[in-house]
Amino acid sequence: MKILFNLKPEKRFLFQVKVGFAFFEPPPKAVRKLKCLVEIYNPPLLISVGDIVSENCFKYSDKKPDIVIIDERSLREKTSRARTFLANTGYYVEKRVKNPPSTITYEAWGSILNAIRDKLHSNKKTMITVDGEEDLLFIPAALLSPENTIVVYGYPQEALVATLITSQLKNSIIKILLLAGFPPEMLKEECIGGKGVAKL
Repeated sequence: MKILFNLKPEKRFLFQVKVGFAFFEPPPKAVRKLKCLVEIYNPPLLISVGDIVSENCFKYSDKKPDIVIIDERSLREKTSRARTFLANTGYYVEKRVKNPPSTITYEAWGSILNAIRDKLHSNKKTMITVDGEEDLLFIPAALLSPENTIVVYGYPQEALVATLITSQLKNSIIKILLLAGFPPEMLKEECIGGKGVAKL
C-alpha cells in the first residue's frame, strides 16, 4: 500500500472549513434541500462521502448518489449498517480500498478516478468501501470530477454539506494541498485534467 499524501496534525487546520451549502436540518429535510440543489444545477455526477450521509441521500431522495465513499464508521465507531443497506439495494458495484486515517493512498485516488470514468462512460454506479478512513477522500472526489459535480459530506450531528465543484474551487484546493505538502506532480494538469475535468 503506497501513501500518496499524509496530513500532518499541525496542518489539519487547513482542512477544517466547511466548503459549500450547509443544511442544518435533520436528514429528511436536509436531503430534500439537496435534491432541489441537484435539480437546479443538474450535475454530471453526485458523489457522497461518509456512511450516514450516503445512506440518508439514498433513502430520502430519488436523486441517488452516483458514487458513494464509506468507511463503515460513524462518529469514529465501527458500524456496517450503511454498507449493508447500500449493498442490499443492488444499485452499486462495490470496490474495496485501503486508506489509513489522515492519508490518501494511490489505491484510493485511482479507485475514485475509475469510479468517475465508469459513471461517465457506462453509467456504472460505484460504492467505494474504505478499510481505514475516508476523512480526506473528498479531495480526490472534488479534484478528479467534472465541473458542476456536487460532492456531499456530513458533519455528524451538525449539517449536510453540498459542494458544487468549480474550477475556482479546484484551484483553491490545490493551493491548500501544496501548503500541506501534497506532491505537486500529482496536481499537474495531465493528472487532474484541464478545465477542471478529470483526464478520461
